[in-house]
Amino acid sequence: MLQLIATWHRRCPGGRIRTHVSAGGPHEDRRATVERFIKADHGFFGWALTRGQLLNRTGDEDLDDIAAPLGSARLATMDAVASAKRGQKVLLTAVGDGPHAEPRVFYKPRDGGEPEVRESAGFRNLARELRDAITLGREARLARTERHNVGLARLLRELFRNTHDWARRDASGVTYRSGVRGVRVELHNIDIGQVSTVTTDPALAEFVARGPSRGRDRLHLVELSVFDCGPGLAAHRLCEVGADPADMDAEVAAVRHCLGKHFSSSHEPVRGVGLHRVLGTISELNGLLRIRTGRLHLYRDFSDLPYEPRRNRDEPYLVDWKSRLAATQAAPVSGTFYTLLFPLPRVRA
Repeated sequence: MLQLIATWHRRCPGGRIRTHVSAGGPHEDRRATVERFIKADHGFFGWALTRGQLLNRTGDEDLDDIAAPLGSARLATMDAVASAKRGQKVLLTAVGDGPHAEPRVFYKPRDGGEPEVRESAGFRNLARELRDAITLGREARLARTERHNVGLARLLRELFRNTHDWARRDASGVTYRSGVRGVRVELHNIDIGQVSTVTTDPALAEFVARGPSRGRDRLHLVELSVFDCGPGLAAHRLCEVGADPADMDAEVAAVRHCLGKHFSSSHEPVRGVGLHRVLGTISELNGLLRIRTGRLHLYRDFSDLPYEPRRNRDEPYLVDWKSRLAATQAAPVSGTFYTLLFPLPRVRA
């Protein structure tokens, strides 16, 4: 839903959002409807992207007087996991180029100069706080091992740093006036016997069914997404090498380049591990990674096929969601959305 809204916004930058608010209704009812909309992650995301362009059902009444204080209040929660938490899910965002563009969970405090993404220690704290926010009970506390926390911190920092380096500007280098980048995490408690009600997609159903159950018949599955509204994972690379943006093979090659071991989003020679490290971390977590960017819809079930780059340097890191062979062309989308699913590790006392 978030990527659908991001794609619509890039295609229709002057677009406005209509809500279910009826014209002429009581103020209390209108406020309650707008409040529910802003509380929903997709509603808040749309409000932030359009800079408050919210209308009633018929499109003839501006609701910004109601939405603005509610949206601003939620924006103010983005500096800390505890305040951003909603039940067993957390949405943290960096919004636009204004005062909410550098929340403290992602960025170092600064006095002038370019914004800097926090170092590894800051993301270790973030990973720990996210795990604390979505897990409950004694068994969940036992599951928060330092090994998994370090892996999550590495993954979060690498992917968020990638959005910082590439998603704030379009492929030609022009800074976006509006955009939302961030992290969303949610805990799902799944009845193993009811997998068919969770999804009908074979790849996802197989992954869920294969997951280790916590107890006799339940699986605690973490869904973690790192997302942006930028030009897409391949766009900058295609522009850099002068490739035809309409060439699907070139787009696939560009995405594989970005996921490769020697790609560095910062162009610093001392880094050079790029998103390759992310794949290794997900393999350690026995997770499933889905990437939706441009015209590509890719995934890999690391619980079924662990990542071993030394064994085969030419392996396709991810496969097509539908064919599992050659990449098929999906509907073009804006931004890059990484979605990771992984089971909470089962740790005995």
